Amino acid sequence: MLRHAVSVVVLSCLALSASSCAVMMMGEGHESGSGSLSDVATRARMDSTTRIKAPPPDVGYKVPPTAEFLATAEPTPAPGIGPGTEAGIASVVPAVDRPTPKPGRLFIGLVGGGGVLGGQDYDGFSTGGLSIGGYPQPQLRLDFAGTYDDVQFKGEGLLNQALKNAFGLNLDLAVRYYLTKDNTFMGIYPLAGLGTGTLFWDYAKPVTVIEDGAPRTLDGDRINYFSLFGGAGMSLLQTRHLHVGGNLTGGVRLYGRHTGSGLKNDMLRTTGYAKALIDVSFRAN
Repeated sequence: MLRHAVSVVVLSCLALSASSCAVMMMGEGHESGSGSLSDVATRARMDSTTRIKAPPPDVGYKVPPTAEFLATAEPTPAPGIGPGTEAGIASVVPAVDRPTPKPGRLFIGLVGGGGVLGGQDYDGFSTGGLSIGGYPQPQLRLDFAGTYDDVQFKGEGLLNQALKNAFGLNLDLAVRYYLTKDNTFMGIYPLAGLGTGTLFWDYAKPVTVIEDGAPRTLDGDRINYFSLFGGAGMSLLQTRHLHVGGNLTGGVRLYGRHTGSGLKNDMLRTTGYAKALIDVSFRAN
């Protein structure tokens, strides 16, 4: 049973990892561009009083997205199987009814809290969202969470002067292992997980770039990231239909190499982060 639970955890992590790669690669790419995020940020900062004589940053040429389609073929029956054969007759005999497996407990809830990002450019963030979780084993819980982050940059940094209204959208998978039985009133657990997300922002003022050899105005941009984290938590109240608790996690966030508009990312570096969350979940089945 424990081996089965571990398999579920590993497969879930691989599925989210694959979807993360898909998110990181969504949208049209760019090639042959030389413009960077710092070039645009310098032009967009509110207190810029010097006239820049350099040409607008070049984000290169758009690469349209490609899609592969797999042809489907009609299945070929195996030799000796078909209407009128002994195997064909057996195939239409109704299957013996078996008892339906008892579904695991499924919880839907709310999460909220805040945290800090490493580095001198960040000034913390608040977060909130929805989660859905279940128990493949009595003491093992998987949680998928979709959250919204309100990201704050420090006032004296170039990021805060040039990037406004920054926010992030995240999708995380977390695995908890409760050290106490699931019928106890309180529970303690370590957790680990991975996630993906996108940071969006507006520029303090529109900036002109060169795309496909022609001028284009950027009002905002985005960048994708991938995260790994671990921590511990406590369920302060866990009943048959209600769980209330919180956790502390720390991890690392890895940003993509280019923004959505094709600018080279030379400002948003890989950084650590810490986050405190409160969660309230209700049983859905």
